[in-house]
Amino acid sequence: MLAYKYDEQSHGMFTYFLLKKLQETSGNVSYSDLADYINKNVKKEAFLINEKPQTPVVATSTAASSTWKNMTLK
Repeated sequence: MLAYKYDEQSHGMFTYFLLKKLQETSGNVSYSDLADYINKNVKKEAFLINEKPQTPVVATSTAASSTWKNMTLK
């Protein structure tokens, strides 16, 4: 797995988009929506900026595999 820096934002790409979505929603976001947002934006920016793929992956426990998408941070 590769994780690219997002120099113009002074973060890694994953961290930048994670923090951006949390700020936009004040943390009132489902894990599914958060994962989709991060995945879409990191894939796009990694290719545009680095011309290389970066694909974030959600890893859950077996116990949460069917319920995590509807869980929220708040």
